[in-house]
Amino acid sequence: SSGINAEWPLRPGNHGGDCAILGDSKVPEQCKVPVFKMPHAFDSEIAPGQNMHHLHDKQLVEVSEGCTLRVLHTPGHTDDSICLHLLQENSLFSADTVLGGSSGEFSNYTHYIKSLNRLRELAPVRVYPGHGQVEDGGVVDRYLSHRQDREGQV
Repeated sequence: SSGINAEWPLRPGNHGGDCAILGDSKVPEQCKVPVFKMPHAFDSEIAPGQNMHHLHDKQLVEVSEGCTLRVLHTPGHTDDSICLHLLQENSLFSADTVLGGSSGEFSNYTHYIKSLNRLRELAPVRVYPGHGQVEDGGVVDRYLSHRQDREGQV
């Protein structure tokens, strides 16, 4: 078992304003709710005093019987971005790595492309982005094509 309760927030990236996959990542400090996320150099500055626990790449999180998420470190949007792979459905919670209906921002283009290629290898059936509508699994290929087109224009 991962030791993670499904009611606790999983934070998909190290910036404010986004809701986590399983809860609100903007938890007031006084609540002391455990937050699970990838390590980041600025963790102590972003959430001082918060009950923070670090995830690791390929970690399995059993949400309930028959519902297991694999943590995927997908840097690019932020250094500590994650996606969650719902194994039983081969679906993906993509946070800000893949957005519904628009192109995402990235802090490191090389890492971002590597992360998109990693997600493509999963061949997800469905993608649940951090913003926008649910997408079919082909959205990852469309993102990669869009980035290649944009790179060719520069």
